[in-house]
Amino acid sequence: MFLNLLSEQQKSSFLAMATKVILADGIISPEEEAVLDLRIAEMGGHVRAPAEEIYGISNTDIFDTRQARVIVLLELYVLVMSDSKYAPQEQEVMAPLADAWSMNEDEIESLKNWSEKAAPLSVSGWTMVMTGTIPEDL
Repeated sequence: MFLNLLSEQQKSSFLAMATKVILADGIISPEEEAVLDLRIAEMGGHVRAPAEEIYGISNTDIFDTRQARVIVLLELYVLVMSDSKYAPQEQEVMAPLADAWSMNEDEIESLKNWSEKAAPLSVSGWTMVMTGTIPEDL
């Protein structure tokens, strides 16, 4: 949704964070896969995640503006909320990001609430685009 506003380096680090968070619980749901595929497409399809950031420490310093930080958290929360489950392992990946960027609990709750609403729309939109099937009940 907003990833076009990030620099190329930020996009790579975002993709590493996104990959890390969906791998965290050991289950990649079809919804998570759809949302991640959509985000990769939005970034131009050429972005690659540095392995050292997927399996190591996230590069939070690259997100040097509040706007970039909000974008990353919104997009990651949409990803983790896409399967209607926010696993404890996913929470363990997300919490240090919010802490690193000094987001308070109210801000995090607002981001999560918005993401819970946006996630199903993101999944169904990507499904319509990829299959060409438009449900009648929308």
